[in-house]
Amino acid sequence: MGIEAFILGRLCDAWRGGACFARTATLGRQNLSLCERELESILANVGRSRAELGEGMLPWTGIADDLLTRLLEIEELLSIDASGYEGASLVHDLNQPVPESLWGQFDAVIDGGTLEHVFNFPTAIVSCMRMLKIGGRFYSLTPANNHCGHGFYQFSPELFFRLFHGANGFDLETLLLVEHPYPGIELSTRRGVWTVKDPAVAQSRGGLVNRHPVYLFVQAVKRQNVEPLALVPQQSDYKVAWNASTHVPSSEDVSLGESVARRLWQLHAALPPALGRTLLGLYQRFYRDTLRNRKHYRRWNPHEVS
Repeated sequence: MGIEAFILGRLCDAWRGGACFARTATLGRQNLSLCERELESILANVGRSRAELGEGMLPWTGIADDLLTRLLEIEELLSIDASGYEGASLVHDLNQPVPESLWGQFDAVIDGGTLEHVFNFPTAIVSCMRMLKIGGRFYSLTPANNHCGHGFYQFSPELFFRLFHGANGFDLETLLLVEHPYPGIELSTRRGVWTVKDPAVAQSRGGLVNRHPVYLFVQAVKRQNVEPLALVPQQSDYKVAWNASTHVPSSEDVSLGESVARRLWQLHAALPPALGRTLLGLYQRFYRDTLRNRKHYRRWNPHEVS
């Protein structure tokens, strides 16, 4: 995928907010997919001018290194790839741990759509965590719904809530859900963007069944050096169920409030089975597992401080 308007805008927002990119590692050699109008809009948002970047830097496609370096004030840029076919500065298969010489060396690690292609995802994400300095940030734009076959994986928001938290030495600063009309986000000029609530905070799963492709944007900051994944992440609703003294019906993950959820469950149980299942199915299809579910999803306001 690489660098397109949405992720470049979020990187620039982070830079404007004080994030450091002096030493940056990218997963793969990042391709550029950007038009002049999109760049002008991004520059206006961060108070930069086109003249600062120089001329001849903006094809629709190509390698993003020069633009990233100038725009984010990168002093050293390392690209890591399993093959040298795109000219990566370090040929290394992320299915294997990165060398210890790279631990704690980077202010930023950028994944522009690589981790879903790495079979050994836990090893790759641990490498990303280890490469960051204290105060360094991990940035990722990675597929969620409706990208079957694009890579090995499509990711759930809860994965990143469980990965980037205190036990692993991180804080998750931003998690956005990006819905767009075409399979490749780099082809889309129209996007819908939502914030996502941590299922552990919402005390229920945040499901989503939708028609359009969805990516996640993740931004996390490293607060301390600890052994990543020393405690294996567990899905939050299962942890609640395992620790509960009494069994709670599976209606706990609906989103109209606890009283309405209980009533729906009671009504479902009182109706003939086929009708009851239909009632719950319609509720799930048209509210609970959609972006209308305000318990889990809200329209993103880029002017709000996350």
